[in-house]
Amino acid sequence: MSSTTRAIEFVPSEWETAVCGSDTLHIRYAAGELICQRGSYVAGIHLILSGVASEVVPTPEGSPGPPDLLGAGDLIGIEMLAEGANETSNSACIAVTQVELLFFERRAFKKQLLRNSALSHRILRYLASRHLRLQGDAYCAGSDLEALAFLLLRLHEVSSEPYEADLATLPESISPRMIQELSRLSGRRFRSAWDAMDTVHVGNSQIRFSREALSQIVCKHDSTQRTS
Repeated sequence: MSSTTRAIEFVPSEWETAVCGSDTLHIRYAAGELICQRGSYVAGIHLILSGVASEVVPTPEGSPGPPDLLGAGDLIGIEMLAEGANETSNSACIAVTQVELLFFERRAFKKQLLRNSALSHRILRYLASRHLRLQGDAYCAGSDLEALAFLLLRLHEVSSEPYEADLATLPESISPRMIQELSRLSGRRFRSAWDAMDTVHVGNSQIRFSREALSQIVCKHDSTQRTS
């Protein structure tokens, strides 16, 4: 599993300076709260300062697609940047953990993009990086076990939690139930995949696991895909 590339160096004060001509607003959401829903008005861009959020775009059939997990330095509301973009959101976004956001009003932000080439370049790099990551995430979708291992690794990555001696710990607000919801697996399929990962443990209200062991599960899928 490759690490997510942060195309935009995450320095919140630099963001506020870059869009100094517009008002910014700090917003907090508790774990489980809805940040935006599909069809709601996109009033601007949200920059994640801390925490983890899950963004879901429906499939063409109308069912929920796989979640895109976002962390510090990611943007919510990027559809407003498209040419002739609709003013309503194409996705639903919820807070997986407590999330702190920096909000930029849409018209002021677009004006800054037109006159600030450095900011425009940073946004372009970010969008390209996110597109490539989503392609990689789709490539890693294998069996239930492989998909669940990848999900746990991705949750740890975006939560920016430290780890020691290969042992990774997820934030307390991320429970097995929440992971099942994010995985889109039925109760039976989730329990089967969860029990097969013998290095995953729940203690003191936190999930812990071996990064190396789960990475080997994902890498096994990668090597199988390449030889098929």
